[in-house]
Amino acid sequence: MLNWAVSREYISSSPFTRGGISIIKFDREDNRRNRRISPDEEEHVLGAAPPQLRALIILALDTGVRAGEMLAIRVKDVDVQRNEITLRGPTTKSGKTRTAPISTRRLRAVIDWFRTDANGRTRSGNGPLISNQVGEAIGRIRTSWEGTVLRAHGHVPRKGRPLRDAKTNSLTREARKLFADINLHWHDLRHEYACLLAERGVPITKIQYLLGHASVVTTERYIHHTLAELSKAAAVLERGGVFDALSDPKVG
Repeated sequence: MLNWAVSREYISSSPFTRGGISIIKFDREDNRRNRRISPDEEEHVLGAAPPQLRALIILALDTGVRAGEMLAIRVKDVDVQRNEITLRGPTTKSGKTRTAPISTRRLRAVIDWFRTDANGRTRSGNGPLISNQVGEAIGRIRTSWEGTVLRAHGHVPRKGRPLRDAKTNSLTREARKLFADINLHWHDLRHEYACLLAERGVPITKIQYLLGHASVVTTERYIHHTLAELSKAAAVLERGGVFDALSDPKVG
């Protein structure tokens, strides 16, 4: 917690460091989450989602905003002329205002859809961008997300009695087990955004700003490359040589 406070400049240093070096050593854990979403899986998830959730999935995939930040966007936070969304400080995890660019055609279509009311008129003002049919803010998407993920992977999201200790609302025990096995979290959409930017050559400092991270170290934890991309990167070592176990090695 003290290291967290130092990273956000709440305090100048931690009492558990000397000369910038930690005096307490912890065993390293291999606990980095590296779940990626393939294009096929993305297509299946989008196809299984109801219209409103489908729009939110695209918004998350193409901006990398957190769920809470996304649901707090107001209509007037969207500037369609400048193609950007303002994420206000009180609604962000860091407490700092940042902007998210509207950078894809499908994201622009989503924004236009959310800004249009039931009568086909463009909404404006302080109202929530993401709202129900009567203009009320939406506070939860978990139930819809779980059902969509299950359907996208060929399962029926069967409902049972709500369990007080369950993280997945009222799904039956079997459905909860299937959902856990699929292992796709909403936050993975944010990770996928960061990974795709990195694989397309975007500098990590720019990804850090887009994600709203205070430290680039946090951003590094979000970036996981696919095996195909790693193979492509390592292919630069290819020099056209071959291996022949029966010939003498050439020394040049």
